[in-house]
Amino acid sequence: MAYTATVLQDAIYKAAQTDKFQSAELRKSSYGALEAAMESTNLLLPKTELERIRQAATQTEKINTFVREADGIGTSRKCSGSGTGTSAQTTVSWTTLVEEFKISFAETQGNQYTYQEIFNNRFDQKLRSLYNRIDALVVAQLEASYSAGAGTYYTNFNNAKQVPLSDHDISNNRAALWVNRMMAEMMQNDFNDDIVGVGDAFLKANTMAMLNQGQGTATNLGFQFSGTNWNFTNRVTNNTGRDATAYIFQNGIIGLLNWIRPEYTQGVDIGTDVWSRFTDPVYGMNFELKMKKQCEDNSLLFSGAQADYTESFVIAADFATPTAYSSTSNSFIYKYELENDNNVQSGSGSYS
Repeated sequence: MAYTATVLQDAIYKAAQTDKFQSAELRKSSYGALEAAMESTNLLLPKTELERIRQAATQTEKINTFVREADGIGTSRKCSGSGTGTSAQTTVSWTTLVEEFKISFAETQGNQYTYQEIFNNRFDQKLRSLYNRIDALVVAQLEASYSAGAGTYYTNFNNAKQVPLSDHDISNNRAALWVNRMMAEMMQNDFNDDIVGVGDAFLKANTMAMLNQGQGTATNLGFQFSGTNWNFTNRVTNNTGRDATAYIFQNGIIGLLNWIRPEYTQGVDIGTDVWSRFTDPVYGMNFELKMKKQCEDNSLLFSGAQADYTESFVIAADFATPTAYSSTSNSFIYKYELENDNNVQSGSGSYS
């Protein structure tokens, strides 16, 4: 072959982060639980103050509150009153979330991607993972906290309200009024407005279908949503035989606190190790960033990398998901499960 030395090599294009070619691989999820908790936090507690007074990871943080008193039974005037009030104390539980990665300079020297391009991609992927985990943390708190409450329209199974198919499937029955009936049950629990729903993808399908049945249609179902705000996430899962799941509460019942250690806030740099902080660009949460520079023998991984310069990164933060204090079994968070029947497969798209 006379021209083998000049054969064209592979033509290589580096897909940008914004190119659809790789954006699907790097796509972020829906973080409805995280977003609902963040919006609710400042109504629940003074977020910045609670984050400020915690000085160490080992420090226990507690919240004092007054306990709700029972209604009186008196019917006659008296010269003096009696009875004492009660207070309570709640401990805030924190969870540490950590993501980490390392970059080898020997590897980047033989790669189409530059060090900065690799760093940007890995950093973005770790943030995506943290968003998923924080969202899951809020969902876990909702699942652990929900109670039956005082509502009397729907029956309970494991303290979760069971919504029959006839109340939510508008393709089979034009009386899909489960949201309206849920609001009646919220009123029975003394919550009348600013109601939040957090649910799965099929709850989104259900609510969007009902919202589409608004004014000017044969059946107006959209009126039910006045005073409500709906959030959706892929971290909510349906139990067997359920089409969709919703956690319902008034705005301000659950919160999301975020804390980092003081040395990261102050910033420390000893040359080989750096302690710093950053604010994530989407939700404004604070994270620690620990960087370590070191020499490593990476020759088993990359040719000629016996004394390779590497930089490692550890991203971390503490999170708490407090809920409103309750002196009874009523947690003020309620779970609604939209049932299917034998003719509708669980999880099927029955909302048209």
